Amino acid sequence: MDNLLEIKNLNVDFKTPRGRVHVLRDVSFNAPREKIIGIVGESGSGKSTVIWAMTQLLAGNGVVESGEILFNGRNILELSDKELQAFRGEEASVVFQDPMTSQIPVLSYAQQMVDIAYRQKEKSTADKIRHAIDMMSRVGIPDPEQRIAQYPHQFSGGMRQRAGIAMALLMNPLLLIGDEPTTALDVTMEAQIIHLLRELQKEIKATVMIVSHNLGLIAELCDEVVVMYAGEVIEQGDVRQIFNNAKHPYTQALLECDPARVLERTRFLPTIPGDLPDLHIWPTGCIYASRCDYVTQRCELEQPQSFDIDPGHVVRCHLMDPGHDAGGTAASTDRIQSKTSGYDDIATVEIQHEGEPLLKVEHLQVRFRTMGDIKAKLKGVSDPFVDAVLDVSLHLRRGETLGLVGESGSGKTTLGRAILGLVRAHDGSVTFDGEDLTSLSEA
Repeated sequence: MDNLLEIKNLNVDFKTPRGRVHVLRDVSFNAPREKIIGIVGESGSGKSTVIWAMTQLLAGNGVVESGEILFNGRNILELSDKELQAFRGEEASVVFQDPMTSQIPVLSYAQQMVDIAYRQKEKSTADKIRHAIDMMSRVGIPDPEQRIAQYPHQFSGGMRQRAGIAMALLMNPLLLIGDEPTTALDVTMEAQIIHLLRELQKEIKATVMIVSHNLGLIAELCDEVVVMYAGEVIEQGDVRQIFNNAKHPYTQALLECDPARVLERTRFLPTIPGDLPDLHIWPTGCIYASRCDYVTQRCELEQPQSFDIDPGHVVRCHLMDPGHDAGGTAASTDRIQSKTSGYDDIATVEIQHEGEPLLKVEHLQVRFRTMGDIKAKLKGVSDPFVDAVLDVSLHLRRGETLGLVGESGSGKTTLGRAILGLVRAHDGSVTFDGEDLTSLSEA
């Protein structure tokens, strides 16, 4: 299979006051052309570090000790600064996890997106803006002609992430990398983005690499999956092999922790006991031995090799060795039994509507002035308003918990800010413990 990206025996350390932290160890996997690759694992497993090494964006204390990262046959680690700029801008794009820290707060989206397309010298600024508006529309941003003139702080978290995805797709990259790209999106928009990524991947014939904790997203979107644990690739294969026939005990346990697999109401979600090992010192044996249900003496003393289970399905585990001695017991590679069994069902909570509400929100309205069209301003037309919160009322009593749900941009965060007085309410009232908060002075 023709690979766009090949990572071979990649080792990355970070220098710290306590010594070097061995963040990646002998990481190897391929990304075939026009395929979608998912990288999964717990926080701290090294998923994002792989991306930073690929794009040469490691922190100042990060060091690539050895290995190769081949993109279209070129070793990215050997590119000059000028070549790296072209690689990042034209051949590879990243959708970052936190859109607020990855976007420039003092530039409008129009300015930022025109800057991204600066290498397209054959296009005029007007053409670049039209292309940017079209891309914002495709990722589900309403009124893109108006919103493109706005700034990141004027977007909700989910809307900012949509804009980040639009910016990453502007240059039609060969490789699109998503570091938790749907983290800030609601479930409705997440489904749309999954469909959009798949559609655009086919349209521009891109290879897509997705880092995510969302196993459902990986299962629905990806062609192949790489499972990482504590800086090592412990299993990889096509999506059906990983989700239907996982072999490594960690992969099995990780799948059992997916809330979507919990079919009965329960007080507890399944977890993997224990913690990630201290990466300052690599253990002599298997990196997962301290948490594994099938650990043997060999696991604690000897590092496992990678075994080819089926074509394309590779597992790094002693249990896959046909000659493995489990110390007198049979080494089972069947699925780990679900940890959800035995939990008590949640009792139905009876809401007691007693006593005066602690918090009362009555007919609250919050509106923001937006940047209007330049031609309208020249004609003396004032900037339009957007009603971010319109006629919202709610009561909350002592001891109660209230959940606010809705799509990105529906006003959830603005309502919370208005209750706290962080944004001014245009109309309505907020009463806390009998005191009208909307009438208080800032002093």
